[in-house]
Amino acid sequence: MTAGQGYGGWHGYTAGAIKERGTRKIAAYMNDLAAKGYPYDMLQWRYNIVSDNGPVDSTLSDFVRDWNEKYSSPRLIIANAGEMMQEFEEKYGKQIPTWSGDFTPYWEDGAYSTAKEEGDVRVLSARLTNLIDAAKILGKPIDPHLLYRAKRSIVMWHEHTWGAWCSISDPDAHFTTDQWRVKKAFADSAGWYVNAIEEDIRRQVGPKLWQSAVDSLSAEHIRWKIPREIGHHAGPLERIRLHRLTGSVTSMHSGRVMHADTSVYNGIFEWCYRNAASFEYHLTSMLLIVDSSGFRGEEHYYVKQSVPGCSSFVMNHYTVFGDSLIGVNLSLEKAAVRDKESLHLALPFNIPNATVRIGIGDTCVTPESGRIPGSNNDFFCAQRWIDVSNDSMGVTIVCPQGAIWEVGEMVDERKLNPGKGTNPEYYKAWKTEAKSSSTIYLYALNNYWHTNFKADQ
Repeated sequence: MTAGQGYGGWHGYTAGAIKERGTRKIAAYMNDLAAKGYPYDMLQWRYNIVSDNGPVDSTLSDFVRDWNEKYSSPRLIIANAGEMMQEFEEKYGKQIPTWSGDFTPYWEDGAYSTAKEEGDVRVLSARLTNLIDAAKILGKPIDPHLLYRAKRSIVMWHEHTWGAWCSISDPDAHFTTDQWRVKKAFADSAGWYVNAIEEDIRRQVGPKLWQSAVDSLSAEHIRWKIPREIGHHAGPLERIRLHRLTGSVTSMHSGRVMHADTSVYNGIFEWCYRNAASFEYHLTSMLLIVDSSGFRGEEHYYVKQSVPGCSSFVMNHYTVFGDSLIGVNLSLEKAAVRDKESLHLALPFNIPNATVRIGIGDTCVTPESGRIPGSNNDFFCAQRWIDVSNDSMGVTIVCPQGAIWEVGEMVDERKLNPGKGTNPEYYKAWKTEAKSSSTIYLYALNNYWHTNFKADQ
C-alpha cells in the first residue's frame, strides 16, 4: 500500500486524463522498476483520480481494454486489493522477505487537531471495554443494537482525521465547519450509546451489585501491567518541589531524589508552545497558587499560567503520599488561532542512559527496537503508558487521553528542505532515525492538519 506508487500515484489526474497521459506514466514507472531490479512480475498500483477519496473514473475500463489489445506487456487487470494480494501470495508467498514489529504511523498527529474530543473518545473506548467485561462477569446481556452503534461511532470517529482540504487556508468556510459537524457527531453519539449501555446494565443488576463490578474492573484496568524488567519502584512519594516561575516539577522525593534535567527547561511538566512564525519554544509566564492542605493523603498544587494561544490555562498537580504517584490535570480554553501552532508538555527527567519504552497492547517497543523499517520516527503512539528508565531508576507515565509522544525533541513541521530536480518547493523531511532520551514530550494538540492549499483550488 505504501510502496512505490502505491498510494498517491494518480493524484492530480481528472476523469479521462488517463487516456491522454496514462501511457507515458505507466511506461515510465515500468522503466523505473526495471532499473531498480524489481524482482516480481506482478505489481499493485492503486488507481484514483483527483486526490484522496476521489470519484470513480468511468473511462478506466475502456483504457485498460484498449491497452491490453495494443500492448503485450504489462497486462493491466482491474481488481481490488484482496484479489491482487491473494494471487501475489499464492505465487510469491514463500519468497517474500518479511519483517515483524510495530509500524509506527505517520498521520495520527492529525487526531489532536481536535484534542478534546479525541481524548473523550479514547476514554469512551476504554469504558466500553470495561462494560463488556462487566456484563460477562455479571451474566447480563448487552442490547446488541446499542453495542453495535457504540462500536460503530467509536470506529467512525477514529477512522480518519476529519480535516477538510481547506481547513488551514479557509477554516471558517462552510465546507470546513460542516465536515467537523459530521465528524463530531460520531464522538457525541459514542458518548450517548456508551452511557445507555451502562445505564441498562446498572438497571438489570441494581446499584450494589453494579458498584462491586465497577470496583473490581477499576483495579484490573487502571493498574496497568508494566513489563517486569522495568521494575523501578523506589518507595512511597514523600514530596515534590515546584519551580517558582513556571510551576514545573524540579524534583521528586521517593526514597531517593529524582531531579529534573534543567539544561533546557525549568522542570518536569513544563508547557511549550510553538507557532508557524518562529517555531521556537515559548516560555509561559504564570501565577502559582499552592494549596497544600491536602485530603485523604493527597496534596494539591494549582498553577495558573498565561500560555500563548489559550484564553485560560490551569494545571493541577496532585501527589498521593504513600504511593509513588503524581497526577496532573489540565484545563485550558483554547483561543481561535488561525496560524499553525502546537502545544507540547516537556518532561525532562534526569535519568542517565535512559531507555524509552512505549506500551502497545501487552508489550512495548523502543525507538531503537521492535519496529519495522519505514516506521515514523518523529512521534510515537502509546496505547496506555510510556516509560523512561535505566537500570536503577525511572518513571512510568499513564495518560489515557494523550497518545502521541515525542522522544528527545519536538516535531519540526517547517518546510526547510529544498526540492530536487524540477521541483523547487521546500518540504518537511521526516526523521530517519530515533533514539531513546531522558526527555520526552506529550504532543498535546496541533492544528497542522490538513493541507494548506490556496482557497481557489
